[in-house]
Amino acid sequence: MSQLYCNPMEIAYKYQHPLFGKYAYKEAADPTILFFKGKYYLFTSKCGGFYYSDDLFHWEFHEDRSLEIHGYAPDISEHDGYLYFCASSLCKKCKILRAKNPLDGFETVSAPFAFWDPHLHFEREKAYLYWGCSSRHPIYGIEMNPRTMLPVGKKVAIVAADPKAHGIDNKEIYLTQKDRLRQKCLNLFVGTGAFIEGAFLNQIGARYYFQYATPGTEFPTYGDAVLVGGSPLGPFVWQKHNPFSVVPSGFLQGAGHGSTFYDKYGNLWHAASVCVGVNHNFERRLGLWPAGVDRDGLLFCNQYFADYPKRIPDGAFDPWSIEPEWMLLSYRKKADASTFCAGFPPAHALDESIKTMWRARSGESGEWLCVDLGKIYDVRAVQVHFGDWQTPKKKAPLREYGGTFTQERYIEEELVTYAYRLEYSRDGESWLPFGPAQETLLPHHLIEDAADARYLRVTLLRAPYGQNFALSGLRVFGRGNGALPPPAAGIAAKRLDAVTGVIRWEAPTGVHACIRLGIAPDKLYHSILLYDQREYAIPFLNRETETYFFAVDTFSENGVTKGEIHSF
Repeated sequence: MSQLYCNPMEIAYKYQHPLFGKYAYKEAADPTILFFKGKYYLFTSKCGGFYYSDDLFHWEFHEDRSLEIHGYAPDISEHDGYLYFCASSLCKKCKILRAKNPLDGFETVSAPFAFWDPHLHFEREKAYLYWGCSSRHPIYGIEMNPRTMLPVGKKVAIVAADPKAHGIDNKEIYLTQKDRLRQKCLNLFVGTGAFIEGAFLNQIGARYYFQYATPGTEFPTYGDAVLVGGSPLGPFVWQKHNPFSVVPSGFLQGAGHGSTFYDKYGNLWHAASVCVGVNHNFERRLGLWPAGVDRDGLLFCNQYFADYPKRIPDGAFDPWSIEPEWMLLSYRKKADASTFCAGFPPAHALDESIKTMWRARSGESGEWLCVDLGKIYDVRAVQVHFGDWQTPKKKAPLREYGGTFTQERYIEEELVTYAYRLEYSRDGESWLPFGPAQETLLPHHLIEDAADARYLRVTLLRAPYGQNFALSGLRVFGRGNGALPPPAAGIAAKRLDAVTGVIRWEAPTGVHACIRLGIAPDKLYHSILLYDQREYAIPFLNRETETYFFAVDTFSENGVTKGEIHSF
């Protein structure tokens, strides 16, 4: 049977051990997913273990503290019946581990040298290691002995940032003057340009697709670009369609530092990090999108309506056949709540930004948020997003490091649960349950049901650590019963320079736009979801592409009207 899913990925996101910052935050980032011996395995930064699944959508957590549990960018790959694992460290030689069954534990193979953001690639009787996370240095690759997992030969520079040629490498557009002064002071240590990180390699047919993330995890255009070559160490050339993964707008933003993998049916997928960034730049979640390689050998992601519910067939599918199942009904609708804190009004849960939230004055059972859709709709799904605001750290001995001193660290020892009741009403007086009552490990959860409803209400039963009830999103999906929106009018576009451009259009109030952009009329692979905007400045063009093609699709709660194709 088919599976309904909606980003962010539904996993038990955990509060993490600290790097920087004043408050605790959940973090899952830099995902590597692999189908291995009948199960999907998901490894993500600093989670104290890993996740596993039978179907790619429902995940269980497995704690394993023998792994490098505090390491960023854990990598997994398969070779000779083993799942290999490694993660980042700059303070010691990084271990390479392996397991025939990850649920039974890992054994150490080697500890070759210190590296950051690693990726292992095996090919028959050869192995290759890639690493790098810097705004000063390139990503490197080196051949490894597959038996000893120690280097052979010399390291090779794979890719460095080129912001004058590739807009995705440019982070200057996000920096204030204060940021630039700070960057200048840090130049000696980390450089001032985009971070080039998150290496990943796929061999598809005779081509090698080398992927990297840029310009920085906190930016909306954090994405994955790809180079193509004829051997594991290159040389590689810039793919004409690039970046191949980028989600610059919408409820979720960012789609970088990920992995590209095949599911058990042979479908290609791409998983990547998306940014929350409220309590810290590294407050992140995970996104998952269908991917593919077109007839011209170009790697792409289908990120059309990247954070809307999608229905995934049980079997092989065309990635472009996956479109939104329903439309959003709750955007900027009227909201009411039991209580709210100053600066965190109920409307913040309905503004299509994971960075804002409604926050009640307490974490007591009975606090509630309600949305009034304005009229009765055919509601099919509701996505509930819990938010975090200045969750305090706690102090504990860092015994895992062998020390006896006490230091602040994040609440991370257990999987936390959320308990709430979701109800609907036609008149605001009589209420019925929408889906089953929820006691869940999932802070982001899509609940599918069917109801003729005008009002949807979430009532808190219990939140982790007694924190105030906070929702960063209450997203209601279904279908309006009106006409499709009119097409965009007054469309105009121009190139501003080698790597930036701008598109303008006109549309009635309440009609939004989704821009499809690409290097050819049949390759509109980029998707830019925009609410209440009539202009978008594109920051990720490529100097090599002389002409871009685009369409401005309009959408509303009644559906999508595909636009005509233009060029600039």
